[in-house]
Amino acid sequence: MDKTIIIKPNSSYKRVYRIRRVAPNIQSIEVTVPLEVVGRYASREGITVKELLRDYKIEWLFNGFDGAFMRFIKDSADNV
Repeated sequence: MDKTIIIKPNSSYKRVYRIRRVAPNIQSIEVTVPLEVVGRYASREGITVKELLRDYKIEWLFNGFDGAFMRFIKDSADNV
């Protein structure tokens, strides 16, 4: 799904959350995803939050732009 996404910081949903280390020796970080964001996406897809948590993963996109972009993707064998 390649398309241009424009995020306008002054008109976007904003919440600030702590960044947590999963465990001292693991190279991974956890961040909270607000239930409002999950619920809104589930509603748009016509499913419950429980179904979204079961059937979807989160994909992080980052590169030469400032920040990172998160999106929900349907879980499949192709998604690692």
